[in-house]
Amino acid sequence: MVKNILLFVSGIIVGVVATFIFAVVSTNSGIVRFDEPGKEITSSPLQVIQVLSEGVALAEEHHVKYSDKLIVLLVSEGEHFYDDQIVYLSDGDTFKQIGVYTYNTNMGIKKTVPIVEALPK
Repeated sequence: MVKNILLFVSGIIVGVVATFIFAVVSTNSGIVRFDEPGKEITSSPLQVIQVLSEGVALAEEHHVKYSDKLIVLLVSEGEHFYDDQIVYLSDGDTFKQIGVYTYNTNMGIKKTVPIVEALPK
């Protein structure tokens, strides 16, 4: 009898832990950050085309007609983006790649784009 109760309780605990692990894995944001900043992506202003979450937005180079170069733009915590916002660099800064972002389009196509952050040249 005690063995059955222990088995039942341990099953509940394992179920709760498995559910928690599944929840963490399934909410993977698709963001992979590099240990060190990579190459310069652009020094041009970027235009936000879609806000993904607080401080994260999908952008493209401003004033580039029919650009197929999408970029995920990250900023410091607490800052917010809005659609069609133009993001300018401070003097001496450039957008450097700090990671990659993977997502699925509405048509189910898997895309990977660079993540950039404004950093000193």
